[in-house]
Amino acid sequence: MKGNVNLQIIKISEGYNQLSECTLFYKNTPPCMVEFQNTELGNHQFQGKDVFDCFCKLRFFLEKKGWNILCNGARVDAYPSSMSRDMGGGMKLYHLQIGKRPQRIDLLRIFDKAEANQIGTLEEQRLYYERWRASEKRD
Repeated sequence: MKGNVNLQIIKISEGYNQLSECTLFYKNTPPCMVEFQNTELGNHQFQGKDVFDCFCKLRFFLEKKGWNILCNGARVDAYPSSMSRDMGGGMKLYHLQIGKRPQRIDLLRIFDKAEANQIGTLEEQRLYYERWRASEKRD
């Protein structure tokens, strides 16, 4: 599947939030790809094993520039399951709650809009995912 979406990126620095528009083009069949277009940061293409992998590479690029992207894929409390990555090309992820197993209703589309207070860095997302996994092993 191929598609495109218009999103916002946000630059956060010492209490001042700057927004900018961007367009993402994506393809979730091999070779998977996410292409980023923005007037300030230019055009960049990222390839990977699935769309989530490509999107993480884009986020790494943006973080180095001091930006993040306002969509579910950048939410601290969201992460794809291995099945959604294998069968859906990394286009969906789960809203994770510590101590709870996600249900179908918790599925989110990676490029749907998220609020600034929901997003974080790749490291914050990874740490939350690890905390969630550890909480699941105790059940």
